[in-house]
Amino acid sequence: MTHAKRILVAVLFGIAWAGGACNSGGGGDADAGDGDGGADASTDDDLAYPVTGIPAEWFPCSFIDGEDDGLAECSSTAMPLFWDDPGGQTVEIYAKRRLAAIQPAEAQMWFLHGGPGASGCEGLPPLMDKIQALYPELDVYTIDHRGVGDSDRLTCPTESMQDEEELAECISYIQDEWGDGLDAYGTSFSAVDVAAYVEATRAPGQKVFVWGGSYGTYIAHRYVEIFPEQADGIVLEGICPADSSFIWSSEEFDKAGKRLMALCADDAYCGDKMGKDIVESVEELYQSLYTYHCQEAGDARYYVPYMAMYMLYYHPYHNAVPALLYRAMRCNDEDVDALNHTLYMLFGPDSTFMDLGEGYSDVLYKHVVYSEMWAHPDFPDEQSLMQYFAEIESEAVFGTGSGQYMYEEWEVWPRYEDPTWDDKWAETATPMLMLQGVLDPATGYDRAIAVGEHFDGPNQTFVAFPTAGHNVSSGTPVSEDPDAVHCGRRLFVDFIKDPTAALDLSCVDQVLPNDFEGDPALADLVFGTNHLWEDASGKGPAAPAPPPAEWLETLAELRSRIRRDMPNAARDLGLE
Repeated sequence: MTHAKRILVAVLFGIAWAGGACNSGGGGDADAGDGDGGADASTDDDLAYPVTGIPAEWFPCSFIDGEDDGLAECSSTAMPLFWDDPGGQTVEIYAKRRLAAIQPAEAQMWFLHGGPGASGCEGLPPLMDKIQALYPELDVYTIDHRGVGDSDRLTCPTESMQDEEELAECISYIQDEWGDGLDAYGTSFSAVDVAAYVEATRAPGQKVFVWGGSYGTYIAHRYVEIFPEQADGIVLEGICPADSSFIWSSEEFDKAGKRLMALCADDAYCGDKMGKDIVESVEELYQSLYTYHCQEAGDARYYVPYMAMYMLYYHPYHNAVPALLYRAMRCNDEDVDALNHTLYMLFGPDSTFMDLGEGYSDVLYKHVVYSEMWAHPDFPDEQSLMQYFAEIESEAVFGTGSGQYMYEEWEVWPRYEDPTWDDKWAETATPMLMLQGVLDPATGYDRAIAVGEHFDGPNQTFVAFPTAGHNVSSGTPVSEDPDAVHCGRRLFVDFIKDPTAALDLSCVDQVLPNDFEGDPALADLVFGTNHLWEDASGKGPAAPAPPPAEWLETLAELRSRIRRDMPNAARDLGLE
């Protein structure tokens, strides 16, 4: 019996990256970055959709939501609801920017969030800030793709949709509220919105770059599919292929977890603690947790598989997964306290660490996934799909086990179709940097490789990191100094400074191995102890230093995932 069969709460997984909010203003005149499409301004005759001539007016707002910092500018710009009907109904599309201190800036970069369903204006300013600090001549922009945040967020009174009745109520509500307009809330028109904003803001001669993380890579690919020549460069991180499907979610999670365990087995410290047959030991652990083992830990014992799965997402938390499993296996009094500390860290009230924001839309998530990112020709009928799910469930230890649940939702969801652009590969000579973690459980490495194989032209570079998860730019350390620039982020900035130059990839081999023993700051954050594995410190000072701010930003994203996937967990666990 796999742990997927013992799940107490139905889990529906999304794919995303980062954490933040919507109010901004930037170092320069309010109109300094606005332009007419650059030195080689486009005309609508050159483009697939009429994106030129749409005015974007900007007003002061906060860069980090809720801080009233006045460091950015925002725009709510009317775009066609259906881009193939430009004279029809409109929808307000919300964007945020922080201009470079000296104008005109050399380049602008658009940051596209994932999910589907996550708000760029809430979630991406911390990343935007770090990239702009490394390239001060850069204007940074982000957008709430249509249906999320302040871009006409799709919602319903029963958005948690925990059972069939609530799902039916939500479907009925959105059909009444949006009607046929629901068909406009897909990836392609979100990508066109980005192109329209680029045309409205690009200064003459200014370079344009687009970064996408997770589902944001899917939007970025669609953008370059529709507009193969508008941007000067594309950066993809945590990559979705053109034919992405959530059908593979359990398989990708399981591969990532088993790859991490293999690295643990090969590590002197971790292998000594866990032995060589780690996967078999974990499977036995999961069986025992749901019967007799570690009853002193209360509900925390049931959630060990969940905690391990979520911590797989991001550096440095994936480095603590073996220690989490070891503590659950040993389960002494200190381990019981540690497991409950982790449970509260991940599933406790939203106010524990950071405000998670209100821009995410689970309705938009389902709408895009079930319309574009579910059905796949590998599974032509229900029988083949159910057979695949059964095989994965029988083999998976770290899989989500949500396939059957998602299939039942897919059957009833009011889906749209996009035969013009969906499931097709872009053809472009635009320079591209593709950053992928081999340990990524959300956008699996084995399928991301196809993106690198397709985009293999001049200045199109695919880089895989064996020790990285879903956050390559902040999960590829080359130094134990927490302030040192990670390799993925260094390549990111080098690329946008000169997208046609040969990239220096030497830092890839300098990325530190996974630190499974862990430093005291990580142990204190994850377990409330000063050592990941033991209660007497075996490494570092007894009083750990505060964790780096970036760890807390990543933790906020991790917690936001849990809120989306298991919205009632904190209440059901009595942690509120």
